[in-house]
Amino acid sequence: MFKESLKTRIKVFFLLVGLVPMILSSLQFLFIIKSTLREVVQRNLQTQAESTSKDITQLMVHGYSGIKALADNFIIASSTAGKSEKTLEMQRIQEFYKLYDRITLADPEGVVIASTRPDSSQNRANQGWFGKARDQKVFVSDLYFSEPSQAVLVFAAPVVNSENKVLYVIDGQVPLEHIWSLMSKAKIGQSGYMILIDKTGKVLAHPDKDLLLKPLKAPELIEGLLYGNFTRTSYPLSKGTRVLAASSPLSGEVGYVLPEWFVIAVEPENEAFALVKTVQRWAWILIGTGLLFILPLSIGLARSIMEPIQALVAGAQGIARGDLRSRVKINSRDELGTLSRVFNEMAEALENYTKNLEQRIQDRTLELQIEREKAEDRAQNLIVINKIFQVITATISLEKILQLAVATVGRVLKASQCSLMFVEESSGHLCSRYESRYESYQKKSQTNLIDVLIRLEYYPELKKAIKTRKPVAVEDIQNDPILHEVRHRLTHLDIRSILVFPLTSKDKVLGLLVLRWRKEVHAFTKEEIRLGEILANQIAIALKNAQLFAKERRLERMKAEFTRIIVHDLKNPLAAITGLSELLLRKVVKEHRAQDEQYLRNILYYAHLLLEMVHNILEVYKMEEGALKLQEEVVQLLFLAQEATQQFEILVQQEGITLTLEIPEDLPPIRVDKRIFIRVLANILHNAIKHTRRGGKITLRAERLGAGEMCIKIQDTGVGIPAEYIHKIFEKFVQIERRKTEATVSVGLGLYFCKLAMEAHGGQIQVESQEGVGSTFHLILPPDRIVE
Repeated sequence: MFKESLKTRIKVFFLLVGLVPMILSSLQFLFIIKSTLREVVQRNLQTQAESTSKDITQLMVHGYSGIKALADNFIIASSTAGKSEKTLEMQRIQEFYKLYDRITLADPEGVVIASTRPDSSQNRANQGWFGKARDQKVFVSDLYFSEPSQAVLVFAAPVVNSENKVLYVIDGQVPLEHIWSLMSKAKIGQSGYMILIDKTGKVLAHPDKDLLLKPLKAPELIEGLLYGNFTRTSYPLSKGTRVLAASSPLSGEVGYVLPEWFVIAVEPENEAFALVKTVQRWAWILIGTGLLFILPLSIGLARSIMEPIQALVAGAQGIARGDLRSRVKINSRDELGTLSRVFNEMAEALENYTKNLEQRIQDRTLELQIEREKAEDRAQNLIVINKIFQVITATISLEKILQLAVATVGRVLKASQCSLMFVEESSGHLCSRYESRYESYQKKSQTNLIDVLIRLEYYPELKKAIKTRKPVAVEDIQNDPILHEVRHRLTHLDIRSILVFPLTSKDKVLGLLVLRWRKEVHAFTKEEIRLGEILANQIAIALKNAQLFAKERRLERMKAEFTRIIVHDLKNPLAAITGLSELLLRKVVKEHRAQDEQYLRNILYYAHLLLEMVHNILEVYKMEEGALKLQEEVVQLLFLAQEATQQFEILVQQEGITLTLEIPEDLPPIRVDKRIFIRVLANILHNAIKHTRRGGKITLRAERLGAGEMCIKIQDTGVGIPAEYIHKIFEKFVQIERRKTEATVSVGLGLYFCKLAMEAHGGQIQVESQEGVGSTFHLILPPDRIVE
């Protein structure tokens, strides 16, 4: 109802505007007055408590001063003065201070010598305050009952001679009535009163004398006094009555430590806040009166606004029902009157506008349909272009690129014929390679491979495209002067429009993309020409890439074939050199020719090394082509390791390197190509020897991994591999010249061979290295290579 009715909302608005500020102001005023009055009441209590505290403190000062004066009195201290003289002096002091109820003089043992009034107790030794006063210290006792109905406070002091010897102890009793008379002076409302308590909560002075020297039953108040966080507050008293209370401790410069007593001013809450409640009652009366005044005023204002608005709503509803002649009649001169006149003008304009709205809607619908068709064509073209780009960039086959280009470009641009032509560098003529034809009655385009030589002088549009390297568009061959000489031939072929795009790469024309439209003239749009340029540029890039790749493949095949021939031709001479060197070495050893033996061993080492390189190259090519067949055998790894290390026994001795095998005896045999696996180990060992300095160490060890695999580790203490080369060392023809000497014989195929060989066995090779510390190669064989 509230959300649906503007009338209700406006009435509520005026009520809120009128009432809320008044109510808030009244509440704020009430709060301020209430807080102020409460503060005045509490401040008055605090003032009364502090004033009474000062009066009691002054009384304590007089009590202390009087007893101190008696203790210092010459007559009292004189040993020659009699009892009567001492009594008269004490009476004089008592009369002067008008405070003490009785003054008594006793010897150090507590026996009473003289008193201003008869005392039932003739010995003070059993009083706690007597012992403390005798210790040469003025002392004030706690409040206690000297008689069943008489509560007193005792001031006591020692009387000493010139030698500081205690002669007597003099005390003066101050009755509680003196303290209560000070507290009774305070006027706290009609029912307020004063209380005197100590820090334990024991009542020292109270209107109800039955509570004297008894605990005050107000735990919240006592807790506040003990922890020092209480000044004035409201707390519950007995029988559920809540009172306001303010406290003040005894304090001041008195010459001795005052007792920890607290004066508490108490007033019942209902009496203290009676004025607050009266003010609050009048405030609510004022709020109610304001409400009765503002309510009819708000309703009247709301009605004066709602009646014109309802008239506007009725007029708008009439227009909504189709009655465009509906008008609003508001005669006021305010904003609502202006709004009604504007509304009527709008209704009149709307009536005039709707007369020709139907035709406008039809025209706009047609425009939107045309735009939608263009957008659909544009989206379809983008899809086709994306498909062409994906296929072209994904293939490197020149023939596939050509077929795809002519099959799709013509369809995208809706041409009857699409041809792809290449420029022959030798003759400068064009060769039409592929041609695609598409007619409206055909479901699919037909792409044909043709090989027709085209002379440029017969095709001026093609010649112009090659010369300018820009698209050439001929919308109507009958009216284009460039085709004047060949117009009859094109007319015979029923061609009406031509569009030519040059395929360029770095200012060089690779060919032409030619599109023709038959039977009807085709008006080219900027979008079609831009789309054709995009396709032509992409085809040109793909053509160039395909040509470069084909050229690179040819060079790679030529290089591989040449290398294979050279290596194969080197194999037999190297085998002969190795065999003859071994025969000659045996003869030199028998003849004990040490120097010649060393030379021959070096010759034999490098011959073996070259022969190993030859085998690496040949078998790398076999593995790359997938032509290598493994000759698998079941063999112990220890045997393979010994065969590999045996080749380097003399070399490691010459180099001063320690070569160690750490292969467990219980390691199971493996199924591998023995010859290839020995060469893998030998290649890695040879690399380790080349890069390990004299005094270094090479270790070959093996272990089983958790997944059932076997790992062979070859670790050296050589120069290590730089971090930037770690990921490159297993690539083809990669060398890192960080050797201990400058001599090197390598083609960069050793580790590449090891990688291919391990992959042929279903395993892998990994390396860990730190420059300056050494390297560790990991040869990992899969579980199916382990013979359990």
